[in-house]
Formats: sequence, C-alpha cells, structure tokens
Amino acid sequence: MKTYNIFLRSIVFVVLIALAFSCEKPLEPEPVSQEPEMPPLTHTGANTFGCYIDGELFVANEGPSVWDIPAVSGSFDEAAKRLVLQGTRNNNDNLSDYLVILVNNIDEPGNYMFDIKFDHVKGYTQKSEESLVYYHDIGNKGSCTITYIDELNNIISGTFNMILVNPEYAVSSSINITEGRFDFRY
Repeated sequence: MKTYNIFLRSIVFVVLIALAFSCEKPLEPEPVSQEPEMPPLTHTGANTFGCYIDGELFVANEGPSVWDIPAVSGSFDEAAKRLVLQGTRNNNDNLSDYLVILVNNIDEPGNYMFDIKFDHVKGYTQKSEESLVYYHDIGNKGSCTITYIDELNNIISGTFNMILVNPEYAVSSSINITEGRFDFRY
C-alpha cells in the first residue's frame, strides 16, 4: 500500500509539473485602433456613412455639436421615394464637416443619379474659421447605387460617388468623393 501511495503521489507530481510547464503566458490584447476605418458594407440599419474625399477618409462620427445632430441623419420618404442623407464628422477642435446626398424615385435596389435640379445645392461643408462649401455639379451629378431597401424595417443602404464644385476657390475648385457607402435606419 505504501508503494502504491508513493506511486500515486509521483504520478500526481509529474502531472502537475507537466501542467505548469504547458501553461502559456496570457496573450496581450491587441491594441484597439483609434483611427477611423471605412464602415463595412452592411444592410442592418447600422447608421454608418463613409467615403473618401480626394483620397482622405471621411467617416461620420459622434462628437461635440451645438445642435446635437446625429452622425448620420436624414430621411427616406416612402411615398415620394426620396432619400436625403447627411453624414457629419466632428473632431476634437470643435470643427466639423458634413456631406449630403439627395436621391429621388427610389423604387428598388439599383443605380440612381443624384437629384440636383439647380446650382448651389450644398454637397460638402466644412465648418471652421473659414467655412468651405462645395456644391453638387449640375453638369456631373454623380450617382448612388441602392444596394438594399427594406421599407418594413426602415432600412436603406447603398454606395455613392460624385464630384463637388466651387469655382470660387482658387486652391481647389472641385473635390472628388469616391467609395462612398451608407447603411441608414430611417
């Protein structure tokens, strides 16, 4: 019996030693990026809005605002089939900018031209000491592809591209909006 207890203790000891050496150091959690990322293409009503403005990432976000406007705001009128959508970006310096898209006659998923009927429809505004405004170009309206529409659950999603203009700016009379995307619950 004494030999059996010594044998049993030896096995338990060996198993404990083996377990001690097999334990790995816990993995360090991956650092969370503070940099904005392009929102994924989704159809869930996630209220996301992003694009590139002349190659620079624009992602609508929450932030300080006098009017407390949500990062993604707007409406989809189911009777008129009209989408008005604004993505607002705020930064830590109380500066903000926003981008607006307007689409009419949305019956189903597909390609649509922006609904611009006259000059000076604001498309992009940067609010700072010197506010910058770029307008939809009536000669080159841009387009929106509605990828998903669910009127029962009030979700509309899509992609967009456009060129906005302001010939009065000597530095850059136009800006190029590319790879735009949104997933909006109205």
